[in-house]
Amino acid sequence: IGTLNVTGATFTNAGNITPNGTSQGTLTVTGPMTQAQAGKTSIEIGGIGAGSFDVLTASGTASLGGTLDVTLVNSFAPADGNSFTILNYASPQSGGFSSMNLPALSGGLFWNTAYNGTNLVLSVSTPDTTAPMAGSITINGGAAATNSQTVTLTLSATDTESGMGSGAQMQFSNNNSTCSVDCRSDNLIT
Repeated sequence: IGTLNVTGATFTNAGNITPNGTSQGTLTVTGPMTQAQAGKTSIEIGGIGAGSFDVLTASGTASLGGTLDVTLVNSFAPADGNSFTILNYASPQSGGFSSMNLPALSGGLFWNTAYNGTNLVLSVSTPDTTAPMAGSITINGGAAATNSQTVTLTLSATDTESGMGSGAQMQFSNNNSTCSVDCRSDNLIT
């Protein structure tokens, strides 16, 4: 709901951009935009329809850094499959936000962030809990038996169905608790 015309110059944000103050709207920067490391872009999401969440648009290139701070307003609770194009720019951006403060979601939902060719989209998903299509477990490198107190468990999996490729994550535990790199420090294995 506003335009900042910087034609012939580059707008650099080293403060806080809030596209429409205390309500949701669009701020358009006419020309290139740079977000400095000290800068913050604050986005409010109050629904899924046009005008119910903030959008920052740059008619030129976007060089991103600093912080993205997202807040849910109007008691809005995003659902699985909701998506929000919060940043538009004329050509592929350089860099990305150094940090993102995204609000907690309930019901096991999580945020996805996607820098596409000319925009940044936040979307909401539920975890894919289906088993991988192929996998293997090897204990102590395949040895038949061991007298050692140290056991090495090697897990590998390939999931071609979810489309997540090598970015997929795998968790395991012996009591439905998440196990980090060293399960002994989590007191899950003794």
